[in-house]
Amino acid sequence: MDVPEITGETLGKLFIAGKENKDPSKRPVLILGAGASIPSLPSAYDLKVEIASNAVKRSFKKTSSTPLTKEEERDLEDALNIIKEKCSQDHITLEVLVSLISFRSGDKLDTDSMWESLCNDCPVNEFSHIVALLVKLGCIGKILTSNFDHMLEDACRNVGADFQVVTNVQLEENDLSFFQNSTLTQICPFHGTTFVDPLGDEKYTAPFTATATGLAKPFSRKMAEYIEDALGNVERPIIVFGYSGSDHFELNPLLSSLHLDQTENREHWHWIIHSGNKNYCSQAVKNIFGATDCHALLDSNAFCGAVTPVLMRQAFEYVTQSLGSDILSTLPMLQNSDKSRSTYEERLEGWFQTNFVWNTSEARNMVLDLKDNLPAAWIVSEHYRLIQMGFDEEYSFRFAGIFGIDSTSRSVGKYPHLTLKFGLKDGSEKEAEFGYILEAARIYRLEMNDPDQLFPVTTYAMKRFIETAKDIVNLSPRKDTEMAALHLGLAIGYDYLGLIGGRHVTKLLKEIKQLQHTHHDVTDTSYTMKMTRLQEQLKSARLEASMGFEKCIEYATKAKQEMAPELNKLIPALTWIQVGLDNMGRFKIPGSDEALDWLTRAIYGRKALIDNEVQQSIDHGETDLATSKLVSIDMHYPPLWRRGGELVQQVLETHGFNSAPSKLITDLNEKKQRLLEFGFEISEEAYKKYRQMTKTNNLNFPAVFDARVLMALAKNDIQLARKEVERCRETLHEIPEHEFTASKLQSTAAWIDNIQGRIDDFIFRFGNANISSDITRDSASKYTNFQLISYLKVHLEALGKTGVKGFHHMDANDNKRISAKELVKEFHRAGHQDITLSHVQRLMEGYVRPGGEMDVAGFLRLLNRYD
Repeated sequence: MDVPEITGETLGKLFIAGKENKDPSKRPVLILGAGASIPSLPSAYDLKVEIASNAVKRSFKKTSSTPLTKEEERDLEDALNIIKEKCSQDHITLEVLVSLISFRSGDKLDTDSMWESLCNDCPVNEFSHIVALLVKLGCIGKILTSNFDHMLEDACRNVGADFQVVTNVQLEENDLSFFQNSTLTQICPFHGTTFVDPLGDEKYTAPFTATATGLAKPFSRKMAEYIEDALGNVERPIIVFGYSGSDHFELNPLLSSLHLDQTENREHWHWIIHSGNKNYCSQAVKNIFGATDCHALLDSNAFCGAVTPVLMRQAFEYVTQSLGSDILSTLPMLQNSDKSRSTYEERLEGWFQTNFVWNTSEARNMVLDLKDNLPAAWIVSEHYRLIQMGFDEEYSFRFAGIFGIDSTSRSVGKYPHLTLKFGLKDGSEKEAEFGYILEAARIYRLEMNDPDQLFPVTTYAMKRFIETAKDIVNLSPRKDTEMAALHLGLAIGYDYLGLIGGRHVTKLLKEIKQLQHTHHDVTDTSYTMKMTRLQEQLKSARLEASMGFEKCIEYATKAKQEMAPELNKLIPALTWIQVGLDNMGRFKIPGSDEALDWLTRAIYGRKALIDNEVQQSIDHGETDLATSKLVSIDMHYPPLWRRGGELVQQVLETHGFNSAPSKLITDLNEKKQRLLEFGFEISEEAYKKYRQMTKTNNLNFPAVFDARVLMALAKNDIQLARKEVERCRETLHEIPEHEFTASKLQSTAAWIDNIQGRIDDFIFRFGNANISSDITRDSASKYTNFQLISYLKVHLEALGKTGVKGFHHMDANDNKRISAKELVKEFHRAGHQDITLSHVQRLMEGYVRPGGEMDVAGFLRLLNRYD
């Protein structure tokens, strides 16, 4: 075994302890996955093949008097072989396949009805029966399951065990305390359930992860709180059966927040890997538990191995022996499966024959989509939605069936399963590597942290894809959907080229500001020449950004025009038209009518998308947006609060991400004051609605605080601005490190530094209008933070102690921290005797907690604050 083996006795003791504990909140919690339903229900691969095969067969339906022709039989056989081959690929998940059939059939696939048919009349397996008996004996507190069958509920009813089903419906109707105070064992199918209350009194959330849109979204806020409460008590055992931990978008981020990489936080966990085979547990979960390789997995105190049915049998035997031999006589036995019952294959076939009809053309297109790998284009385009919803780039790769990537590598990886094959009119084929888009998006986040802001690898990858895609478009692919996929890829590529132009704008604005801060004689010839050169470069960079975003809108519009409306989810052209609109106003001349117009259009466009998706969900009878199978409303709120904040920036004419407003509120006319309030309200409202929907961390959050800081500065309130920066840093500190890559967290920290820079720039330009009471106005105005950092850098450079060497030079106690007092001493050694503790404390604000000390990372960020 790859992990230590667990015995039935060890597990049985946990169940006995649960029964003896009078506090239900300390009884064991079970987490169950698909393995808990085998063999009564199929594996994911078998289920994919059965669903797709039955769907395709329906398009070949003939009456008994008119059987299939030999040609039709060959076509059907070819189609079924393609399905079997493609369904074995990692990126063709069950959810992706179901989505593809839904898109191609015009939403004729009623997934709720299909899952109900699959799960009805499903025989209870031995595992579920034993769990039900343990529930009856009072050994189990809660059961969390990713399955939406009702085998557990049926088993509990069979043995007379009392239980309570908890779905999003129940969580929305009751406070958390209601479930905390309940003495009943609670079964929580967190992906929804097909269980129906026999009395008809309760309604439950239907399965909502049947489509990729439903799966790739975080838990609702109340579901997250419920599961956190269930798993957060270190005094209750957590036992995991038959679960790979591949729910990357809701349960895994929640597990990260429990800090399970620390031994003391996972001592009560027992993640049972079937047969002890490490491949039965996702690498993502291993990483969460600090077991990044086989050696660490073996040494982990959380993972253990066993043959699951045998283990449960042995554990139950231990429980019954401990409770007395006569206990068995009071418990119902598992009934042998009724051979007259239908198999899952028969149930699925019967459902498709009765409930699903589509034409041969729709089915053929779905099969060709699989053959040509069209889902790859859709999967790649979804990376935008996932990032907006707060997921790290690594999650985009998991969504695409790619695991274990080196998130720090700047080499462009190749992923054959993300390559699309395009059939041309002459019968030949061309390939477009959509994986380049995914890799370029990942590397873009790394290159954002480079001082030169050249983005060489991102530019190479995107331009290579663009050249290939244009070549294929000119040779005319076989069908309109392929043309739409290519044009969507081109839109994404050009959007990133526009973003690179935007980064050039930002870099040049910083250089201009630095030049203004260091040269006080604006009549100096060298100053004039440098400023003229920078302004020309800035003009070119703005044009570079605009051209990229215009091309994004152009090609996304072409994609929309080339396909039928029902395929909008397969080729999400509307999303990328909106992305282009979002970005157009961001890098225009601050305060210009053009900038204000583009941003206002982007905000109204995003709100229209939200309204449209809400109506779509209502029209399909959905009552809870958080568990929608059709829409992801939460993806729209982060870009909306960013656009609102950017409108605030533009109205106040800020020149760069770390610049103060050029205008105060009193300088604005009535029209611009209304625009300012509109942008700020949009930012606040969008952030509030997002937080109401989900607890998932989202690294776009600094944009909200940025808008608050700008509004405070525009009202001349420096103290309030500083408080908002501090709140922003505290929000970042609360995010578990596992949840995002180091480069992403570094970028977020740099973003917050830029917000702090707005305050420094404001003081430099406007003075100290409302400075903190603990710093006198005279002493505070004597030095700006820019001057203090400049003095420190010059001093350290003279000593030959730049960067990290400078940190260790000042770290007198060698405790890997620098205090404000140590920094003051260094200023005095440099000859600046009039620099006080108050000056330095103000300088360090935002880089440490109040009264705290600065680590090496904070020190380096402080030194590079104006670079």
